[in-house]
Amino acid sequence: MSVTELETSKDNDIKEYWKTLKSDQLRSIRTTIPWSETMPSDESIVESTRVKPAKWPVSPDEAYVRSHGQNDTSYDEQSLVISTGVRTIDKYMIQLGPGASIYTKNIVVRGVPGSGKSFVTKCLHLYALSCGLRVIPTAVMGVRASSMAGEHMHKLFCLSTKKGGNVFHLAELAIDKLYKNRTS
Repeated sequence: MSVTELETSKDNDIKEYWKTLKSDQLRSIRTTIPWSETMPSDESIVESTRVKPAKWPVSPDEAYVRSHGQNDTSYDEQSLVISTGVRTIDKYMIQLGPGASIYTKNIVVRGVPGSGKSFVTKCLHLYALSCGLRVIPTAVMGVRASSMAGEHMHKLFCLSTKKGGNVFHLAELAIDKLYKNRTS
């Protein structure tokens, strides 16, 4: 086997891996956010690439609808997070293009229990997948990370759980470090 054939084989393996992971993530998202006419089809999301993103019938901000019984404050906060996240993803998509002057790579969502972090994260995850991005969601709680078809934070960031302190404390330190090192 030539080097070119080997590279092509590995490229195909990597593409297939990400396609499978994207399908798994989409299945996880659909447990919380069912498909509607305001979203691209699951097939178009799985096939999307950065060069050929899936088309949304309406903007992702407009696709977000109020949950039954959700109060105005909660809806407004979640709408703000989703619209900010969509702008951040769009900004990331053009960062290597002619208008690039800033760099955005990660989105961190924090909040109190029950505030809708998982829901808005899945909304943004769905949008990022539809843009053809490779997404690895993470959470401090392993069960939550698994429910998003993601990775536990200590595993993703290679945090040792044997150096004193518990994994939750280490994860909080990692999040604080991300906030301190971010650029506007």
